[in-house]
Amino acid sequence: MNTDTLIIGAGLSGLHIAWRLQRLGVDARILEARPRIGGRVLSRPYHPSDSSNRFDLGPSWLWPHNRNLLNLVHELGLDDHLFEQYDKGGGIFESSDGTIHRNTGGMKMSGSLRLQGGIGSVTDCLLSQLRENSVSLNQPVSHIKFANGVFTVRTSNRDQSNTFTADRVILTTPPRVACQAIQFQPELTADTRMALKNTQTWMASQAKVVIQYNDAFWRRNGLSGDAFSQQGPLREIHDASSSNASQAALFGFVDGHTTRSKISLEDYRTLVAGQMGRIFGSPGRHPTHIHLLNWSSEELTCTPLDVGEPPRHSFYTLTFGDKNQFENRLLWAGTEFADARSHANGYLEGAVTAGWQVISQITG
Repeated sequence: MNTDTLIIGAGLSGLHIAWRLQRLGVDARILEARPRIGGRVLSRPYHPSDSSNRFDLGPSWLWPHNRNLLNLVHELGLDDHLFEQYDKGGGIFESSDGTIHRNTGGMKMSGSLRLQGGIGSVTDCLLSQLRENSVSLNQPVSHIKFANGVFTVRTSNRDQSNTFTADRVILTTPPRVACQAIQFQPELTADTRMALKNTQTWMASQAKVVIQYNDAFWRRNGLSGDAFSQQGPLREIHDASSSNASQAALFGFVDGHTTRSKISLEDYRTLVAGQMGRIFGSPGRHPTHIHLLNWSSEELTCTPLDVGEPPRHSFYTLTFGDKNQFENRLLWAGTEFADARSHANGYLEGAVTAGWQVISQITG
């Protein structure tokens, strides 16, 4: 297959770039290593019979200052899907000695927004507006060669390999993943490789848990659902219910020690249910479902360099040694590549912002 612009990665950044470029008349196509779109965006239904009402196992929050992301939501006609993060009532703090402090303040996510249908509503909508067959799934890129003004991109999946050619390539994969998984010809400069390796992958050392209940009992008890814990396994907990609370849920981020532990999914669930009982009382011990995604076990997100690093947002702009190495036609996007001045690196806003940066480079 030959195309004008080949985008590596069908996450928010890659889909956004393809959507913009196709609207400008550019032949843009995407190769995605996973069997699904979204990358670090992953929304799943609260109930199998209602695919439009979903929670997020990846990022879930938008903020009023996320101008590029909110503009995209507006352009896609998803404004009526926005709702405010529930924050009414007191919070809870669990200290390292097991003491529970109720009705504490200072831990709310007031002002944050969520999307009915999850952030996957954005990626699904972008996909639906792309030209037919614009995205090829199960295509992990192993080689990128540039010669005589043309890129040759090879994918390898088990015993199969495919070859694609393009005039321009845009990489939206996490920097460390690209550096580890892809062989470049000519090789990337030492400065470029160092910049990629030094950039932590957003969410790579995270694990997220969504705990479903029959009803949002914490709201009835005057609680917001916000809790912080020094005991774990969840260090931070918030309300994850649907917009009208017809589907009740809490979500939490797993502490780093538990994330790295080699324990079974059932053990995770037992630990989480026990903590919910300690913090929220008897009703917390009896969830209907517990969903877990350990991003540190996802090889397309997490590399050995990411394992064990405390999560952080790197607010600096990636710089590369020789920008003329590929005649400025190998471009980089994804949230880690957002300009530092945007203060969006490592957020959904960063994925959209980095997309705009690449589009500006292409269109001049």
